[in-house]
Amino acid sequence: QLTLESRLNDGTESTALVQNLNLETLNQGITYQVSRNLNPLPEGEFTLSFDGNDLSGLAAQRESYVVRLDRTAPLFMLSHTSGQITNNPTLNLNVDVFDHSPKTTTIRHQNAVRMVSTDSFFIVPITLFEGLNFITAESIDIVQNQAEPQTVTIELDTIAPQILNVTPANGAILNTLAFTVSGASNEKLSQVLVNNSLATLSQDQKSFSLP
Repeated sequence: QLTLESRLNDGTESTALVQNLNLETLNQGITYQVSRNLNPLPEGEFTLSFDGNDLSGLAAQRESYVVRLDRTAPLFMLSHTSGQITNNPTLNLNVDVFDHSPKTTTIRHQNAVRMVSTDSFFIVPITLFEGLNFITAESIDIVQNQAEPQTVTIELDTIAPQILNVTPANGAILNTLAFTVSGASNEKLSQVLVNNSLATLSQDQKSFSLP
């Protein structure tokens, strides 16, 4: 008979007697192959215990093996999210991976492999390129449960913006003290100060005016 003593992930314990096994005798009764579709069993760690008796009724010493049933893909978390802008080209990406089975996690930067790790926590040092950087994480466990790849986009901007088309122009002669200062930029702006006064940005953040 085959006895399953199970200890599930939530701590629940149960014992089930599996009957109607497929038993195949090999090597004139010296070797036996036992098989059966055990689905649906819950995920968890199981102890398979085998008991046998010879033709004279003598019992063999029980043999037990621990196996884990795992249908769940790894779950990983990255320390950075998409949409971030930085002026620091050095990025340390923290990676947390959760899985009850051994797993392998691969980190790619601009489609090039930067690190392959079997650890549950690791840090990947990445040197960013000017502009958009695409960082992708992939993870698969030993029984081929594969997580959905996750990609974060981080922009490196180390070039100062250019202020263009400023009015009034340098050296302009005005006949009133009430006038509007306006201009544009070659990239999005976070803020514009005119004589320490905060100007109003356009919706695309590439032009400004005051008042």
